[in-house]
Amino acid sequence: MKRLAALILLALPTLSFAQSTEDASATDGTEEVDADSGRRILRQKVTEVDFDGLDVNATLVKPTGVLVSERRRESFNSLIALRANFDSEMDASVDDMK
Repeated sequence: MKRLAALILLALPTLSFAQSTEDASATDGTEEVDADSGRRILRQKVTEVDFDGLDVNATLVKPTGVLVSERRRESFNSLIALRANFDSEMDASVDDMK
């Protein structure tokens, strides 16, 4: 019973794609003749693909490692001249306090 159901399910799409030559010439499309085999090839002008009914299951393949390259922080020269000795100013402030 399962084999019969599977056979029917496989045969139905095959039959639905079968067309007679009269139906093929009536549709809007371009018709070419294959140079190698001499067969007629009928191509549709517009092909519509409907993805609304599809359920796609997939896995994301990505690398296992991560490469992170951090830029080195730039060092700039200071525009403020730092003095190490404030003795003369300290002496002057002490004299002002007296």
